[in-house]
Amino acid sequence: MNGIISVILMILFVLLGVVYCFWGYKYLRLILFFYAFCGGGMFMYNLLEGITPELGVGNVIIAVTIGLILGALAYFFVKFAIFLAGGVIGIMIFSVIREINPAAFASMAALYVFLIGLACFIVMGVVTLMAKKHLIVIFTAVFGAYSLVTYAGTLIGSLLQPNLIDMVGTNDVVSSLSPYSVFATAPGWMYFLPIIIFAILGIIAQYKYTAKA
Repeated sequence: MNGIISVILMILFVLLGVVYCFWGYKYLRLILFFYAFCGGGMFMYNLLEGITPELGVGNVIIAVTIGLILGALAYFFVKFAIFLAGGVIGIMIFSVIREINPAAFASMAALYVFLIGLACFIVMGVVTLMAKKHLIVIFTAVFGAYSLVTYAGTLIGSLLQPNLIDMVGTNDVVSSLSPYSVFATAPGWMYFLPIIIFAILGIIAQYKYTAKA
């Protein structure tokens, strides 16, 4: 069951990545609602499963409730939504840095890694909040491209592996399935090139069609 949930979540994130890349500025609040709902709900569910597994369905109800609250905050409070968008970009940048130079973080305490990631989230959130339309368009296109390529590569690679349903969990979809990504053993340029291409196409499309307001 967990494997099915993970696959469904990846499909959802791929679709959200497409929308974020090409319609990020126009539908920023709606997209962030889904990201906040899914991300917040998953985090709370995993936390509760480790603390109060005996609640069973109760954990799901609580997680969904928390996800809806976070999603509502992202949707109805525009400044919060923009801050959250920048924060997600900050986490993305931090993740890329960790992937490029994993040795630098291997011996680092988990608390310090968390604090660095949090700092990236806050800094980029503030920068995005202070920026105007142009930076938001660029950030949404880049993040959408990153999300699209990352989740699509992981999804395709995972579906080619046998016994997928029994091997993965919902704790962290990307971490659980990243070893099966089609980019896992490919040269780095094969991963970053499509991200760059989609990001450029997303920026062009947003300026031309979906971010005129």
